[in-house]
Amino acid sequence: MKKAVLTLIAVGIFATSCYRSHSSITVSDGHSYLKIEYAGTVVFNDEKTRVVRISPGGYFKCTNNNDKLNIESDRDGKLHYEVNSDDWSNTLNPTGQALMKQAAKEIARQHEKRRS
Repeated sequence: MKKAVLTLIAVGIFATSCYRSHSSITVSDGHSYLKIEYAGTVVFNDEKTRVVRISPGGYFKCTNNNDKLNIESDRDGKLHYEVNSDDWSNTLNPTGQALMKQAAKEIARQHEKRRS
């Protein structure tokens, strides 16, 4: 019985720690809608225009009006992209690139806002 209780506690701690670093940003001006969600460690390139790494099990999601971008990292750290519910791919198409740039710009703006 004691072992079962310890196992349940360990599973509970693990389950809650997996989503500890989840973040969400939503911006709307009445005409356009931008929602960004990410979990795990997300690293952008120096220009802050694209995701270069996501910790294993992490993800990055961006929705701009009707366009959607999902990026996930496999256990080896390789990124996989899905744009507008198309098939998953190892490369990012121009629509996905534009969404990623917009999301990166908004994340940088929000971080700067918090520092002020």
